[in-house]
Amino acid sequence: MKLAAGLNARDCTSMRAGGRLTSVYAAETTAELNELLQRFISCRILGGGSNTIIADGEVATPVICLGQGFATVSHAGEILKAGAAISTPRLLRYCAEHGLSGLEGLAGIPGQLGGAICMNAGTGGWGILEAITELELVDQSGRRTIDPADLGYSYRDGQLPHGAVVTAAVFRLKQAEPAQIEAAIRANLNKRSGQPKGFSSGCIFKNPEGDSAGRLIDSCGFKGARVGGA
Repeated sequence: MKLAAGLNARDCTSMRAGGRLTSVYAAETTAELNELLQRFISCRILGGGSNTIIADGEVATPVICLGQGFATVSHAGEILKAGAAISTPRLLRYCAEHGLSGLEGLAGIPGQLGGAICMNAGTGGWGILEAITELELVDQSGRRTIDPADLGYSYRDGQLPHGAVVTAAVFRLKQAEPAQIEAAIRANLNKRSGQPKGFSSGCIFKNPEGDSAGRLIDSCGFKGARVGGA
């Protein structure tokens, strides 16, 4: 378990904004994570720093990150298991290299697997939880596994149990030619090529039924609004 004091939010979030985190802990095992969750009744979990805006000034709330012990990936046949700290680009590269199709909808989505699961990230109407058969969670009581079908997840909302941290996921994918998977990844990346460049939190707004969040933001004159560094 490692403690980093005085970490700047701009160094660990995609927005490159925010204040100073006074206490950041990196857990390398489920035992360490469980110990931290028991020690701190009130804390925050920080993954890849996408879709995250941290307040300006000094932030005293303890922050827990998952270390490289949770960034593993392996597969047997069409079953793949990945740790929550693996980045989504690295997970996609692994799938393409080993001919495993089903996660191409994550192309262009930054961050780590754990965050993607929490928000049921995806493209269009597809969400990552549709490809997962088992989730590993850790909370104050310890480690447990659940079936995502029992969560009642929805569009961009994983509906994870309160206080639980995702540590790993098991996927059921399909065998495909690596070239076919890479072509699908490129196609999804091309769809995102028109999005604004620069520091951002990615696409964080939900589209309401029959409309788009972007159009609504433009129509109310909120595009370009700024608070501090965000």
